[in-house]
Amino acid sequence: MEIHTSEEPCMISVKMRTCTGKKVLSCDLCGKTFSHKGNLTNHKKTHSGSFACSTCGLECGHKTSLTVHMKTHTDGSPLACDLCGKCFTRKETLIVHIRSHTGSKPFSCGTCGIGFIRRPALTAHMRTHTGERPYSCEVCGKGFFIKCGLKHHLKIHMEKKPFLCGVCGKSFTQNWKLREHKRTHTGERPYSCEVCGRGFSSSNALNGHLKTHTGEKPFWCKVCEKGFVRKGVLKDHLKTHTGERPFLCRVCGKGFIRKTRLTEHERTHTDEKLPYTCMICRKGFSSTTGLKYHLTTHTGQKPFCCEVCGQEFALKKYLTDHKRNHTSEKPFLCGVCGKGFIRRTRLNEHERTHTGEKPYLCKVCGRGFAISSGLKYHLRTHTGERPFRCEVCGKRFIRKSALNVHKKIHSEEKSV
Repeated sequence: MEIHTSEEPCMISVKMRTCTGKKVLSCDLCGKTFSHKGNLTNHKKTHSGSFACSTCGLECGHKTSLTVHMKTHTDGSPLACDLCGKCFTRKETLIVHIRSHTGSKPFSCGTCGIGFIRRPALTAHMRTHTGERPYSCEVCGKGFFIKCGLKHHLKIHMEKKPFLCGVCGKSFTQNWKLREHKRTHTGERPYSCEVCGRGFSSSNALNGHLKTHTGEKPFWCKVCEKGFVRKGVLKDHLKTHTGERPFLCRVCGKGFIRKTRLTEHERTHTDEKLPYTCMICRKGFSSTTGLKYHLTTHTGQKPFCCEVCGQEFALKKYLTDHKRNHTSEKPFLCGVCGKGFIRRTRLNEHERTHTGEKPYLCKVCGRGFAISSGLKYHLRTHTGERPFRCEVCGKRFIRKSALNVHKKIHSEEKSV
């Protein structure tokens, strides 16, 4: 695969013939087709980002799109939301936006009664009842309810990501996506929230964050009615209902909802240099989340507090898992024995007791383990490391649980 490092992506117009014999022009990057060369030329600019906003840096494919966008920065824009201050260039868009605040859903499904903010959303939803999938992939034949579903699917077949990150090796279809990604390594956050001062690496991330202040959650799950700030987060959430985990680890078989999580996980099996490094102790991590959690061990910061027992946590997801201890909720069920678990990771580990799978192997003696922590403790038998020390007698242990059992001996001696 040829790697392009220039600011302008390499594009090739490919002529194709449809079944009707009509000539169409196809974009080599995204596969979208056009009947006129002028339309394809204008479309190419959406990949290169020829027209950039001098205020926020947003790249537009057309000069007219940039002109419309610039109106959102002008103080005299008459189309401003009275609730959150967000500005719009069209009255119709503002009306739809206001419904995200009021909860108004004027378009209702005649079959199941679910309401929608926009009529196109209702039209797409109706297809879930009729089974109609008007948008079909010409490569594999898979059908889709909506056009954007087909658009995202086509990228799977194209596999053209010519812009490569020199740090972690991740590739991208467009150069602006690579530029935004590089900021995850450099820590650069040029977009700041005017409310709380928090910085972001992209304008899209900032726009999504601003909704946390306004309370706006325009993307709703049709199954549990949970609201989300971003459409991509909703898409991932829906997989928690279907159980879909399409990205599988080739080493241990663990499944992931997102490809980025698989990439981070695969680094735990290899000797690859970890791309995210702690600036305090230089320890490496496979993901930004892992680094973020590690930094709290230096700062001691635990901003998420349980309202029931007062226990504090460094990450919100740990608090979410902890709350299930109070509610006794165990949403992740084993398909073999029916046992429930608070976290999916615990379910994955449990399922290996049925399959006998032991993907974590000791490089010293070859012994296998069902969970990574089992291998971690085992390695200490080779290194001699015993990090947990008894404050009474000085005896050391490989595991903290073993130390806790040992402490009871001293407690019984005192009681006698």
